[in-house]
Amino acid sequence: MKQVCDIVEINTVAAFRDMRDEWSALLQRCPNSTPFLTWEWLYSWWEVFAGETNLLKIVTIRQQGRLIGLAPFQIEKRGRSSGGDILRFIGTGEDEADEVVSEYLDILAETGAREKVIESVLKWFDELQGWRRLLFENILPDSLIDAFCDALDQRFNQQTVTTGLRYSIPLSGGYDAYLDGIGQSRRKRLAQSERRLKKDGGQALSVCQSREDAESAFEILSRLNAERWETKSKPCIFDSEKFTTFHRKIIDRLLPLGQTDIHLLSLGDKPLAAVYCFYYNKAVYYYQSGFASEGANRYTPLWVAHSRIIERAADAGYELYDFMRGDEHSYKSDFGCQATEMRTRQVFRSTLDSWIMATKPRIRNNLKTLSNLFSSKKA
Repeated sequence: MKQVCDIVEINTVAAFRDMRDEWSALLQRCPNSTPFLTWEWLYSWWEVFAGETNLLKIVTIRQQGRLIGLAPFQIEKRGRSSGGDILRFIGTGEDEADEVVSEYLDILAETGAREKVIESVLKWFDELQGWRRLLFENILPDSLIDAFCDALDQRFNQQTVTTGLRYSIPLSGGYDAYLDGIGQSRRKRLAQSERRLKKDGGQALSVCQSREDAESAFEILSRLNAERWETKSKPCIFDSEKFTTFHRKIIDRLLPLGQTDIHLLSLGDKPLAAVYCFYYNKAVYYYQSGFASEGANRYTPLWVAHSRIIERAADAGYELYDFMRGDEHSYKSDFGCQATEMRTRQVFRSTLDSWIMATKPRIRNNLKTLSNLFSSKKA
């Protein structure tokens, strides 16, 4: 006899807050778990970024009282002129200047419950009122949310766009396999950089032992990242107060669990590079970095820092080093990564909404062309 699933929507902050232990226990039973699906990440995002236009829509699925899955959704309220209300994941939708980039978001289902959970979320969705669009960004092709959208394909117009590639390095072969993967030329350059660092007084890669260590490392990371983008005349994400507030919350919550670190590579007392990582479910996720311009050609500090983290992770039994999303020509491909397509999927309630969204880029480009044409004629 088929067991019935109980579907309950969580729509209050208090209920969301109280889910921490149960959410974390479920995530340990999910094959698709990542740091960006932890309660700590998503609740911190809600604390910092949610406003009056954000409504919680967390869908929980239970079987005989046991939590077997959940969908961490929210509704973003928008006026008709802005396309109407959007169903999307918690962790997405913040302004670009503050964007924390929550990747690989998905519906959670414990091992063996994938189909039951997707079916339950579809049942919940059938009763959802008022939405105009579903927007799921930077998801993976084999994800539950991808299958959820596939199930809606015959009922609604959809748009799927490739948004980049996930770059990652399997660590099952150990550090030597990584070195083989980067090729002989890069391997020689790495060895040369390591020799120069050793000769000039380079330090071992640091780890954060305390909250004070992490705060100091975060300040160094912010400074080095700003220096990097200043040379490109581009804004630095660490200038965003919301971005830094979010990450201080994340570090406070994940550092005691051993799930985050900011590694520093230094020459004497001078930091050369900082690499901000998350550690979860036998994988290391590279999130942000910065490096000093001075000495960059001599020491290739970011390359050395990544390689030392990879060596340490492989020795500790981690199975993957994840560089996360990049474009087709990203520098991340230089590390001998395997690449997996990432995508954004949209589902539209009406054919008109679908048509408007599909034609927007073309209209925008045509207007830009006309503007440039008029400007050149005036000149």
